[in-house]
Amino acid sequence: MKLMKTLRIAILDDEVDEQERTIDLLKRFSSLHKIDIEYFVEGDPHRFLEHDLSDFDLALIDIIMPYDINGFDVSRIVRESNETIAIMFLTKTLNYAINGYEVKAFDYLLKPLAFEDFSLKMTVFLKTLQSKGEKEIVFKSKGSIIKVMEKSIIYIDTHQHYLSIHTKSRVYETRGNIKDIAKELSDLFSCCSNYCIINFLYVDEIQKGDVLLKSGELMKITGKYKKQFLKDFSHYMLKNE
Repeated sequence: MKLMKTLRIAILDDEVDEQERTIDLLKRFSSLHKIDIEYFVEGDPHRFLEHDLSDFDLALIDIIMPYDINGFDVSRIVRESNETIAIMFLTKTLNYAINGYEVKAFDYLLKPLAFEDFSLKMTVFLKTLQSKGEKEIVFKSKGSIIKVMEKSIIYIDTHQHYLSIHTKSRVYETRGNIKDIAKELSDLFSCCSNYCIINFLYVDEIQKGDVLLKSGELMKITGKYKKQFLKDFSHYMLKNE
């Protein structure tokens, strides 16, 4: 198992020529910076919202579209269930820029997109992402290579030489050792026992010797791990005040 980075981008734009332009710019940016980029493109905002964006880093969203909802409406809905994905609006005018504060928009890109502006803003975004230590876990599961963003993992537990990686969308099984994976993960995670490691992003409350997750699951903190787990959690809270 190893940690690596692939940039995942979701694109919403109803104009086919602008879709093609954006894809071309992404390919040029990928080649220039030697970074893998995975993306999907959608022209219908309703179908766009049907996608699971939990593992995506960035959404490029057109503001004005000939539908009953616009890009701001879409971004509000996305933000309700996803606090971590960055949003860049695609627009022909900056008159709507003030509205972006509501959904914590990362930036705006003026249409028609030009590579110089696109590359500059994507570079800034990439540096911001890297400074946060965003990571991706790559592992084998049932004969397939799986890539999962670290931030989407709720917790990992172990049983008989296998790891169960619990994400927001599903549970993956892979061979591995909980101590080995704990060493590779960022300080978002801490072991609460010999058998479980938890992502602080999904901790709702710590009750004496238990951790209540936002999913409603209750996880035990065993004796020898309690002091370090509480120390790690305090450090996490101080960093994110």
